[in-house]
Order: sequence, then C-alpha cells, then structure tokens
Amino acid sequence: MKFVSYKEGKATRLALLVHDIVIDLEHAYHAAKDSVRFTLNSAESDMVRFLRMGEAAMADARLIEQWFTSNRDTVQIGKKLSEVTLVSPIPRPSSMRDGYAFKQHVEAARRNRGVEMIPEFYEIPIFYFTNHQAVFGPGAIPVRELHLGKLDFELECAIVIGKEGRDISAQDADDYVAGYMVMPSVIYVADAREAMLNLRTIAEAARKPARLEQGHLIPPWRPTRPAAQE
Repeated sequence: MKFVSYKEGKATRLALLVHDIVIDLEHAYHAAKDSVRFTLNSAESDMVRFLRMGEAAMADARLIEQWFTSNRDTVQIGKKLSEVTLVSPIPRPSSMRDGYAFKQHVEAARRNRGVEMIPEFYEIPIFYFTNHQAVFGPGAIPVRELHLGKLDFELECAIVIGKEGRDISAQDADDYVAGYMVMPSVIYVADAREAMLNLRTIAEAARKPARLEQGHLIPPWRPTRPAAQE
C-alpha cells in the first residue's frame, strides 16, 4: 500500500494511492462498509491519528484497497492523481528524530582532523530531535534569500514508526515499522559544518549540537514495509 495526504479545500485528508487513483480512506470506508467486514467502526482522515490506531487501522486500509481493486469499474470513488494537490504524507508528525550522521560523514570529518574513528560511534545510537514543524511536501518551499549561499541538500530515508514501544530489540524492530519515506533535508549550514569538524566525541556532539536551520522535504507518498520491499 501507498499512503498519501491531499488537500480538500482547506483540509488535509488521508488517502490510498492505487495505481494513479487517490482513494480517500474515510470516504471509501463509508462506501464499502455494507459489503466489507471492517475491524474498526470508522476510518481516520488524518495520518497521525491513523497510525495511532495501530494494526487494526492498517488491516482496514488493506481491505479498502482490495475492495476498490475488485470493484474499480463499478464504484464511483477516487480522483485521478493529476487532479489532486498532494502534501507530505505526514504533514505534521508528532515527533522526528534524526540520526547524528552516517559513518562516511564521521570518518571524513575525523580524517580531515588527522584522528582515528571513535569506537563510540558503533556503540551509541546518537540522534537529535529535529524540527517536526518544518516539513514540506511537493512544490515550492520557503527559503530566506540570505540562506541561499549556504544551503546543504541531504538525501535521507525516513522510517515511520507505527506502534508504541520501548527498549525494542534489533530482531523485533521491523515489527514496529509502518512504512518508509524518502526525506531529503535542506539545511542552512551557518557554522554547523565547522562545529561538526571540531567535535571531539559523539558525547560532545549530543551535548553541543551545531546551530542550523533545517527543513525536511518529503515526497508525496509513503509505502508500507511490504510495498517498499517490492
């Protein structure tokens, strides 16, 4: 399955993307409820609320996709992809964590300073809470003119967590993944790059994060884990 969020008037609504058709999840639920046995008594129109409903909501979404695929020629529901305005699949995530850096980045920074790779990198999964209010979907993004000379564009992958957990083992981690997204970041580096080069340890990086302004550009759909694997 591929999930999208789209604009309907001033509202943002959750939908499934089936081939080139955008299927509003809540509208489809009401259209199919007389012929499909759903788990829940309703369908969510917002991605964050949908994720909080857990596997039951995901199972109902799969039933909606199957119902539409089987009845595509007879049901009057859905809009062509070209007819809707897509936004980020999760327009306002409740929280976003960004990994400290990928290995090659840390290695290059330390090599430039003439020091060896630090063992803590392999032992401590350092992250920081990035700005979940600075998420943009397809289209133009606001960038200050004075930042244009120092913008850093990073191509990243985001993992969407679909249920609550704590101290999750590596072998069970995949069970908590609801889907994946490509999530490029546009960063005004300011003195961030210089600060990173001067960090002595990962622990220091966690205590003294570099100053930067960051936005995340999320493409228009979020595949579930099986869809991403395909």
